[in-house]
Amino acid sequence: MIARALTWCELFSQWPDAQRQVLQQQARVVRYSRRTLVLSHDAHCRELLCVVNGCIEVSCVNADGNKYVNALVGPSSTLPMVRLLRDRPLTYSYYALLDSTIVHLPADTVRDQLDAHPILWRHVAELVMHRQRNSLAALRKQLLSSNRQRLAGILADLAHIHGRNAKGDDEGHVSIEINQSDLAAMLGATRQTVNKELHRLMQLGIVDIAYGRIVVRDMDQLRQQAG
Repeated sequence: MIARALTWCELFSQWPDAQRQVLQQQARVVRYSRRTLVLSHDAHCRELLCVVNGCIEVSCVNADGNKYVNALVGPSSTLPMVRLLRDRPLTYSYYALLDSTIVHLPADTVRDQLDAHPILWRHVAELVMHRQRNSLAALRKQLLSSNRQRLAGILADLAHIHGRNAKGDDEGHVSIEINQSDLAAMLGATRQTVNKELHRLMQLGIVDIAYGRIVVRDMDQLRQQAG
């Protein structure tokens, strides 16, 4: 599993086999149940995560309990890239939003391979620039978008990740295993607000609502609602 995961992983897919094999020898696979903390602010746990399946929520909570979700990360993703820097603390916490399988890699081993083969740093730079763009876009949406737009964006991201974990039904619908309380926490809104906006999307024929899950019926329309 580890060899296949590293070959598929966005950061390591273009690495030479010899360098991936070095990582493989020190990697470990961990399976997490949904809502489980995967990686915290522990400075001594210097690891990179490679998502095999599932979904990781990258988020933080302030002293007042307000939550900010920076990203929802699905299969083939590598994080947190900041672990490649020496003695830099984590800004976010990393939770399994779904049942997830993760390959843990020692960050120092990855860093050693990068330093020994400097051309590989190019892949890191490209990935970091892509992540920076996504982070700025997420912040813009947090500040400027309506609750409906933000909810539609979250559902679109989750539907994309669910679609990568398992195919949709014969009609192309994607079922997202999430409840309204979790969506409210991710949105930073009340459950009543989420319920109202979900029913609006349902009236438009974009989603269906069931116990513990939401079915996306029209992905294109959902993305249009996200703006």
